[in-house]
Amino acid sequence: MQNILKEQNSNNRRLMLSDRKWKSFRVDDIFHISGGRALSRRDMIDGNTPFVSALKHSNGVSSFISNNIELQRDFLGINFNGEGGVVYNFYHPYSAGVSGDVKILTLKQNMKRNSKYIYLFIGESLFKQRSKYSFGYKLSAGRLKGQKIMLPINEEHNPDYEFMIDYMMQLESDIDTSMLKSAIKITQNTDKKDENKFIENNVGNMSWKEFWLVEVFSEIRPAVQDIDFNSIEENKKKNGIVPYISRTNKNNGIANYIQELDDIQKEEGNCISIGLDTQTVFYQPMSFYSGQNIQILCDTNLNKYTAIFLLPLLENMLDKFNWGGNGATLTRLKRSKLMLPEKNGKPDWMGMEKYIKSLRFNELI
Repeated sequence: MQNILKEQNSNNRRLMLSDRKWKSFRVDDIFHISGGRALSRRDMIDGNTPFVSALKHSNGVSSFISNNIELQRDFLGINFNGEGGVVYNFYHPYSAGVSGDVKILTLKQNMKRNSKYIYLFIGESLFKQRSKYSFGYKLSAGRLKGQKIMLPINEEHNPDYEFMIDYMMQLESDIDTSMLKSAIKITQNTDKKDENKFIENNVGNMSWKEFWLVEVFSEIRPAVQDIDFNSIEENKKKNGIVPYISRTNKNNGIANYIQELDDIQKEEGNCISIGLDTQTVFYQPMSFYSGQNIQILCDTNLNKYTAIFLLPLLENMLDKFNWGGNGATLTRLKRSKLMLPEKNGKPDWMGMEKYIKSLRFNELI
């Protein structure tokens, strides 16, 4: 098959998902599905081999081991249980051990080109099915096999793997690596004085106190106006510059960029957005349109530095919420507590900001 990306470059036209016909496929039409094996923490032997568990971060790698267990390579690991919740998935090009809470998906199609782009493309399609699973309707092996996902198709009505590869390569080429290069430069130029400054400003030297969330933020409320993305006119979805924030756990919650909408109020920037069911939490520096079920946290003391301090603490707080009727509702948020640095009995906003500014990579914020 002719390389789609080369054809696209010659025509100076970007690949679009809307350019292809789509069809639903069962997961077991596309993948061989197998299971990992249980390995308790006490039985793990420290080593250099990644061990994949049901996490939603660190690419699913929970430990590095040297146990004599069966290893997998070039696969998509999909969570069944655990901290990360179901359907979170990660691609693993390296050899790794896999826990019993993760299913192993390997392509049935033998690809001559780099298969990682297919795994990444389909992994996103799988993740979009997460909302249907909960404690009352768990993801089982049988349900995974029969789960249907929409994929682009070729002229033979088979999955268009070549398009998936070229589309993901196009996205990859769009990534701006300038911040990564700056981070490397900063790391190389860090001296002992900088390191001492970092240690001196460690959070362990702060006084900490538990606060109700309503004591931290002056506003805890739903977004001013939520919008169903499907209800937006198609011409407004193209060439937009205003972020559309949804409950996705990726791209800072930005599901798309859209044009200005008539008679629809934007949410002001410099706030924290929380997804009602997904428990996703992000700092939004600029004005945006909100999708459905987004909660907003605002305060005059909030800025990009204090927000970066607060985000991981809020994520830990939100771990108690989940799918299946126990999401982060407004009432539950207001009844939640957060452990924070304090000064004179109030949140130490200045201390939080100074701490983040003391970090070695603060120039990138």
